[in-house]
Amino acid sequence: MAWTIIGLGLVAALAMIAGFIGGLVSWIGALLNTSQLEDKTWFIVLLVLGLLSFGLVAMIAYVIAGPDGTRQTDARALHAPA
Repeated sequence: MAWTIIGLGLVAALAMIAGFIGGLVSWIGALLNTSQLEDKTWFIVLLVLGLLSFGLVAMIAYVIAGPDGTRQTDARALHAPA
């Protein structure tokens, strides 16, 4: 019985470590995505809240209301004829 509990404890610890790594990777991905945007508000919010250990709140807000960094800007608007 003791070996079963130890085995389950090890599996639980590995699952928690994997979850932590997944959260860290998603936070870094969100930072990289928002750093390429012109408006740096979301980048600063994600960075500060992540460093102050409120990363979960920041990531939930980012998923719900965050900007879409994959949207391309209109090339015609950038290069207007002179």
